[in-house]
Amino acid sequence: MVHFDVDRTELARRLAERNRRADALTVTESALDDFIARFEPPAR
Repeated sequence: MVHFDVDRTELARRLAERNRRADALTVTESALDDFIARFEPPAR
């Protein structure tokens, strides 16, 4: 597994860009917050 430590602001920006694509599944910011809350970064 590869983990890139990206802050929420950048994730939200990328998500907004992705959500504009017609072929992408729309993911809301509240879903992003839920994903972030459930994610545990790997130990180094």
